[in-house]
Amino acid sequence: MHAAVPSTVLGAPAPTAPLVSDGVRAASAPVAHTIDRTCVDVLQIEMAATLAASAAYKTRRANDMVAQLQLDDPDARVPPALSSADEAEMALSRMEAVGTHVGACLVERLAQDRPRTQQTLERVKFVCKELWYTVWDKQIDNLRTNHRVRRVLTQGVFVLQDAAFRPLLHARDAPAYVDQQLAFATGVVQGALRRLGVAATVQADASALPQCTSPPDAGAFHVRVA
Repeated sequence: MHAAVPSTVLGAPAPTAPLVSDGVRAASAPVAHTIDRTCVDVLQIEMAATLAASAAYKTRRANDMVAQLQLDDPDARVPPALSSADEAEMALSRMEAVGTHVGACLVERLAQDRPRTQQTLERVKFVCKELWYTVWDKQIDNLRTNHRVRRVLTQGVFVLQDAAFRPLLHARDAPAYVDQQLAFATGVVQGALRRLGVAATVQADASALPQCTSPPDAGAFHVRVA
């Protein structure tokens, strides 16, 4: 009768303690942080006010430089002074740039563990459901496409409709703020689609703002896919 041979003699590795304990593994796992939705609303309000003030300061400074150049040399060719329309456009472009960055970063985080899809329509649906809910706490109410998109799925126009677009619910008397929030949302959609590999231009439309009974086109975003 043969004696039992230890597993280490036969070459099988002996069981060892794990290098990383459960406590260390739990401490290294990312922790989900949550904040009150009102804090996000206040942040967007302050961001819009800050960018507007920055654009106003840059406009005044540029116009002061133009005026000084004209005083120093009346015959010199100097650029025209910036108008209030230029100031508003500067603020909107910067707000849209912020939205583009936010949309790209968020969609990359949301889609990192999901299988990639080659269909443009499915990518737009992802923005309507997952991204919209993450940013504005609700999904898009209606997604419409033209016939060309339905057939080809690579080009055409999508219309994203939000019947109660949150940033506009209490902004009927502040058209400048409305434009800034639409610019931010436009950037979010465009940045997200670009990160998903969809070359598109986005145009916002809020001709009918939310009221007590929100119209179906309270906030519409036209996405034209190249």
